[in-house]
Amino acid sequence: MNKQIFYILILILASFSVIYADEVEVNTTIPKEIGAGNRFNINVFINKKDLKSFARLQLDIPHGFKATEKVSSNGDFKYENDQVTIFWIELPDEEYFSVTIQIDVAPNMQGYYVVSGKFSFVEDKINKSLEIYPHVITVKPKGSESEGFNILTPQNQSDSIDIQTISCIRQEPYLSNENVVIINILVTKADLNKFGKIEEHIPPGFTPESIKSRNAIFVYNSKARIIKFMWMNLPEEPQFLVSYKLIPENEIPERVLTITGTFSYAENKASKTVDIEEKNIDLDKGE
Repeated sequence: MNKQIFYILILILASFSVIYADEVEVNTTIPKEIGAGNRFNINVFINKKDLKSFARLQLDIPHGFKATEKVSSNGDFKYENDQVTIFWIELPDEEYFSVTIQIDVAPNMQGYYVVSGKFSFVEDKINKSLEIYPHVITVKPKGSESEGFNILTPQNQSDSIDIQTISCIRQEPYLSNENVVIINILVTKADLNKFGKIEEHIPPGFTPESIKSRNAIFVYNSKARIIKFMWMNLPEEPQFLVSYKLIPENEIPERVLTITGTFSYAENKASKTVDIEEKNIDLDKGE
């Protein structure tokens, strides 16, 4: 068997073994930067596998942030002493569900603040918990140039992204003339040239199709609603664009389109991961 084909088969099998693993998964999307006096959402995505019993989500919110319930997926929401708690006597039927918490930032805040937490549950009559990796939010003072989210504009995007720093940016999804949602992702890989993988969790109600893969293997798992672009060897350019479309299964759902994702790569024989940031920029013009 051709050696490259063998590696591709191993990669695909490894991908599906991860998708169908028995472990419960918890992912979050939290902005890295916000302006004082502004508002943002914390989204928590939970893949509960076949769990059905009691569970609890806890988030430690910095003092000066105010949390409000938006979506709790039938959980019991409680907020006191700078901690958000959502209880489930019985978890939702869906294997994959999410919660959304609205955060209002006090107008006199500035500096670095940390959001952390854990998801606790009972499995096989054993109490277990998953730590939510601490996330640092930079709060810019009200009236500063960087107030609000850290947004790059189409006019200066190419100059503003450091090609020596590994990063991954998603353009805000938009509706095309063909009534499909377009997702563009810009990968800045610096001098990486080995394995790379983009993984995105897409919302229900859509079927994804690859548009531009840059010789990646495109895989979609409909059960977990996960798409992947996978490379045994990343493209040569320090920056490149991939894209895919979301075809609505019925009408475009009337809700905020929330997508979360990561870019994983191999560096110095170690596996590393960065979150995909979503920004209001036109990446098509950057290609």
